[in-house]
Amino acid sequence: MVHHVGVANFSVNQQRLLQSRLPVPIVTNHLELNLLKTKPLTDGTLDFLKENYSRPLAWAPLAGGQILDPNNESSFEVRRALERVAPKYNANVEQIAIAWLLKLGALPIVGTNSEQRIRNATSATSIQLDRQDWYEIYFAATAK
Repeated sequence: MVHHVGVANFSVNQQRLLQSRLPVPIVTNHLELNLLKTKPLTDGTLDFLKENYSRPLAWAPLAGGQILDPNNESSFEVRRALERVAPKYNANVEQIAIAWLLKLGALPIVGTNSEQRIRNATSATSIQLDRQDWYEIYFAATAK
């Protein structure tokens, strides 16, 4: 009856072990992935998913709103990078943050009741960040 399986917050080893016991593929791992939580890019999780033709579902794609909060010091550099890049794509910070995840092949899960935020997330699918802009944002996110 089950054709595909998804997991949430699994490490590579956990996913590998479960997959070894399943007759159907694990097609996604629901991860906290955003510009303030980039660990899946460096710990092998994203590589493993791509290697196995899976796609990550990115929960909290805007870091629970922290990326948009001008009073949040931990997101200052990221927000600045997003603000620099956004005019090039005739977009706002929120759209560029979502487009950054889409460029990774992630599927962002935006939890909101705001119609405007839903529109922003939807319109981000038409933004094709170039590599230079993607890396500029990534470097701002990972600079400590």
